[in-house]
Amino acid sequence: MLPYGLQYGNGVADYLWETQPHIMATRVLSTLFCFALVQLNFGQKYDFSTTWDHEITLSPDSIKDEIGDHGAHRVRVYEASESEVADALKALMKEKDISYERLGPRAAAKNVDLGHGPMDLHVIYAPDKKADATDVLAVFLGPDGKPADADAARDASRALAVDLNRRIVQGQLDVVQKDVDKLQSKLDGVSKDHEKAVENSEDLQKDLEKSQDKASKNLKEAESMRKDIEKLQRKYDVSKDPKTLSKIADKQKDLAKLDKKQMDLMEDQQKSSKKLGKASEDVPDAADDFEALTKEKQEVDQVLEALKVKLASIH
Repeated sequence: MLPYGLQYGNGVADYLWETQPHIMATRVLSTLFCFALVQLNFGQKYDFSTTWDHEITLSPDSIKDEIGDHGAHRVRVYEASESEVADALKALMKEKDISYERLGPRAAAKNVDLGHGPMDLHVIYAPDKKADATDVLAVFLGPDGKPADADAARDASRALAVDLNRRIVQGQLDVVQKDVDKLQSKLDGVSKDHEKAVENSEDLQKDLEKSQDKASKNLKEAESMRKDIEKLQRKYDVSKDPKTLSKIADKQKDLAKLDKKQMDLMEDQQKSSKKLGKASEDVPDAADDFEALTKEKQEVDQVLEALKVKLASIH
């Protein structure tokens, strides 16, 4: 079985393999490379290709019902299961406000206008799991139940194939867009965390500097008071004046308070230094998280942009 995108109707693939094997081998490698590109190059893995290298082709087929055989066109919807294709067709019918009925692999809808006049649509889903694709056998009938105009049926079948493939790729886009939105939300959160970490670090630095200033002033005041006590002591040694001794005692009490205050301020500085150290560690951590998320989002953004090109390539 060839990789999806290399399936041809009416034995064309077999013919090309027999007559131009080098060309077909190149297409196989190209398809496999594109499929692997998402998984190898991007942070998040997706089980779909980011490129569209297929052609919308119609193959003649038929659908048999209780009335008889009806000529049909077989079209391929890539990278889609039967249920995904059925959901895509159901969504199309809902947009057109058309009643849609499904019974197993069959589905039908009346008065379907895909730009080529209203016709009744009958389809059979034929999944190809190995190719990761689902074929749709489409029959368009007129109001009288007879086959619709051949050209109109052909053009409508092609329009249906384009619409279904575009819906599948749009679904892929939606998945990646959600991932982009989630990553952006995480980035916003990490950015706020980083800002808070920086602000917290700056606030703690200011608090530490204030504490250091207070300690410096308190230390100078204590040194000045020690000098005053020394002067008073020398004076007392000479005069033996009781009033001088009383002043010395008062000064010593004040000095004891300043020493106690100095110890408290030093303890506050130690606590502030520890908090600042922890906060300083949080800043690069938040920055690293932001950088990692930014890189991951950039990679997923590339997937999203590639899928937009893929979607635009389906026509």
